[in-house]
Amino acid sequence: MTSRPPLRPWELPPGEPVPFSVPHRNLLYPGEAVLSPGWQPALGLPLAGEAFFRIVLLQSYAVVPQEQVQDSRIAVWVPPRRRATSDAQAAREERVLRELRARYAVGEAHQAEDETHRQLYTSGTLLTRTGGALSPTLVFQGPSPEGWLAAIAEALLSWTYPRTPVESNLFPRPLAPEDLRPLFQALARGAGTPEARASAEAFGAGLGLVLGASGDVSLVDAPVLELLRTELARRGGDWPAEELFAWMGHVHGLPHPLVSLLLLLLLSASPEMELRLRPSHHLLRADGRPYQGVALLPETVAVLDFSPHLHREALGLRQATVPSWQAAVLYFSPLAPALTETDAEEQARATLTSALAHLSEEVHTAEEGLRRLAQALGEPMPSEAAVLLEGLGQVASARSPGLALQRTRRLFGSPDGLARALARLDDLKNIAAMADIVAGAARYIRAAPVPQDMSALNLSRQLMTSALTLSELASAAFSPQALEMQVARFRADYQQAYLQHHAQYHRELAALQPLLRQAQLHAQGLERMNTLGHLGGPLGAEALGILPRLALGLSPCRVPASRLDLETSPVCSSCHLTLEQQLATQEIRALCSRIEAALAEKGRALSQLLAARILSSGADQRMERLIQVLQVSDLPAMTSALNDDLLHFIQEVLRTP
Repeated sequence: MTSRPPLRPWELPPGEPVPFSVPHRNLLYPGEAVLSPGWQPALGLPLAGEAFFRIVLLQSYAVVPQEQVQDSRIAVWVPPRRRATSDAQAAREERVLRELRARYAVGEAHQAEDETHRQLYTSGTLLTRTGGALSPTLVFQGPSPEGWLAAIAEALLSWTYPRTPVESNLFPRPLAPEDLRPLFQALARGAGTPEARASAEAFGAGLGLVLGASGDVSLVDAPVLELLRTELARRGGDWPAEELFAWMGHVHGLPHPLVSLLLLLLLSASPEMELRLRPSHHLLRADGRPYQGVALLPETVAVLDFSPHLHREALGLRQATVPSWQAAVLYFSPLAPALTETDAEEQARATLTSALAHLSEEVHTAEEGLRRLAQALGEPMPSEAAVLLEGLGQVASARSPGLALQRTRRLFGSPDGLARALARLDDLKNIAAMADIVAGAARYIRAAPVPQDMSALNLSRQLMTSALTLSELASAAFSPQALEMQVARFRADYQQAYLQHHAQYHRELAALQPLLRQAQLHAQGLERMNTLGHLGGPLGAEALGILPRLALGLSPCRVPASRLDLETSPVCSSCHLTLEQQLATQEIRALCSRIEAALAEKGRALSQLLAARILSSGADQRMERLIQVLQVSDLPAMTSALNDDLLHFIQEVLRTP
């Protein structure tokens, strides 16, 4: 902040306006000082633009007509009239002072120079629009020449702006340019940072704004904003920016950066207003990107980076009961980028109508694909996706672009909100386009169980199972490429593990086949022995019940590894072996041993019984042969010998007393 002129008055570059700022009533006002060789009527014209005062210092005496000083914020200093000899003497004095300053450059030389100019300035005249209201003797009494012009500027501002529409006397200090950005952040986006909240607390009350405990700000009842609303209504709802800044600045005494802030706050608090922007504006968003579009809407104020020079970027403020085409372009440019390339409303209308029809098709395609996928996965449609598609469908089905804009503002809140919704639609379209792939991958993985001891593969399957759900796919940005890579990696790892498991399982099973065949023969003999009631109750009934079922499922697979089609199904289509299935070799051997032991026990009992009968009554050749087999515990031979005829013979023998 420059509060004083950068040079002493007589050191100003001749003919070149030098800007400087002064504080008044805690507001910082920019203005200019001009060292002019003579009077020019243009120097007294009313001020416009950003300068709030002008101080003209004439280098030679001139008659300045009162009517040519046309602004109360202009002061003209006229040196005293001198005779020719006096002028020559003054020139000599000036030359001596310059030589003294150049030779010694000491404080005494500066003081002598300052005093000489002070005497000169006090002997001159200060002219203003109201006449001689400024006394040179009083103005130029200050100890520092740098402050003389500031004193003149403050006097001009004091009688021009005794009051302003803001209570700046409540400010704790002058409102500096560096205060405006955090103040805008607090008022437009909430006092989220300590700096923003401090600015809001310091300056909010003076601006008529109320800061709540949670950081929210009340803007509606601020008197300065009501002043703007009233004047906008008086002008018929359309106010060119140049006139707005001139009226708020030069009529009501508010510096342009502050007017920029108030204009943005007014817009953010007024649902039916728009600020038209210049096509070549330089506004930025808070994230540093250019602000797209030539209209600033209430819902887009919060995304801006504060610009203190809004008067250079804006065309005008309008009361927008019906949204303008600039607003439609701002909202729908992400949907139809061609909208930004035309200024013709009819062409823009046709472009937007076509884009809305295309949006309707995309919404329908995404919705159908997601419903098909939801059915395949056995899941409901995610509520977030359903609400999004419903909202976009309402926008796309609007009968007119104006109705589409009205629905968009209601449903999505801002252009950024619609842009985010369209980005989510792209995500959902990607999911829908891969519905068949996703459903197939989910079915494959669900049909491919993995045992817990294969920890890496089991974890991979769990992750894939979680990822291949509609709720998970629709909850975050979806990457078809990433999903395909993850599924392919799992398939490859799984198939390698399955091939190894399939080969090992059936190798072990082939090795068990002789034992199983023998156990089946033993089972046949045991079943025959169990029919002989004289030998006691049946033995091995449980094992005999298990063996047929066990043997039925333990047939070695005859499909070689090279012909296994694990792309279509995660298990062998012939044996249906899963990766979790393990061959219970120990249990099988134990079962066979139980059947063998039961048969041996029955054989011993029969041998003892038949031997006793032979001793008591003799026996034929068949009985003797059977006893020999039983005595040597030749179970296979015993099983084969126990045919139906022999079994009938034994039953007859055992029934004979």
